Amino acid sequence: MLQRFDGSLFYVLAESQSAPATDDLIVWLNGGPGCSSLYGLLAENGPLLARKGGHLEVNPFAWNANANVL
Repeated sequence: MLQRFDGSLFYVLAESQSAPATDDLIVWLNGGPGCSSLYGLLAENGPLLARKGGHLEVNPFAWNANANVL
């Protein structure tokens, strides 16, 4: 049975750091009740990592090094 969705969807596109026009697209889904996808973006696989005191640093293991990540 299909249900109507009346909510909003938000997304972040992290373009590839190498060749965004030709690199593959990775669609990464995370989150759920009580779990924001922002945690994964800023603590695991995004281009920047959030650190104490609100500081950001470059993630050397970012998934968008060679792919576009949505």
